[in-house]
Amino acid sequence: MDLDKLQGIWWNGPASITIDGNRFITAQMGAEYSGWLELDESKTPRRITLHFETGPEKGNTNFGIYEFVAEGWRFSLNITGGPAPAEFVSPQTMRRKEPTPAKPHGGDPVAELQGEWLMVFCVREGVTIPEAFAKEGRRTIDGTNSTLYFGSQLFMQGTLSCDGPGQIRLESSAGGAPQLGIFEFVGDTLRTCMGGQGKERPKSYTSTKKGGQTYVIWKRP
Repeated sequence: MDLDKLQGIWWNGPASITIDGNRFITAQMGAEYSGWLELDESKTPRRITLHFETGPEKGNTNFGIYEFVAEGWRFSLNITGGPAPAEFVSPQTMRRKEPTPAKPHGGDPVAELQGEWLMVFCVREGVTIPEAFAKEGRRTIDGTNSTLYFGSQLFMQGTLSCDGPGQIRLESSAGGAPQLGIFEFVGDTLRTCMGGQGKERPKSYTSTKKGGQTYVIWKRP
């Protein structure tokens, strides 16, 4: 599915768009926006619809077209709210970019979580991620710097710090509110449960659509 291919952070110069599930956050594209997107792979060109929930376009919907190219992917939007363009006019071409260390927000590193972790199991917003996809997940924690990859693709970059015993805080380098979480060790595995951006810290290791939590089981390589 095209949505799977688009997961993670994409760049066009200093501007970026982060896609997490069907959610998106942009940074340095004149202003910051966030919302959710829809894709229609059955059309030619393929269609993309952006529903804006924050930023100057809050409440608006932009219709556009997209395609994958050698550099990454590109899209053209009708920013007036009208129908999607019939062809690519002044498209934005988005590319992958190797991560740079995220600037720590000032919190303390979580000593017991340092190093590399492989994803074993994941439930996001009440939906269990397919096992084959979940096992592509790999998180590396170096001090407070945290990167999450699926296969060779960067999914998220930011800072991970301690909020108290068994409590963590994850802040994306793409911006937005922090995610508050909990963690514990069960035998030789690690369990984490993160709340959605700006939401309260989970009280248990569960994930529901309403709560927006992400529950993951990890193991060392």
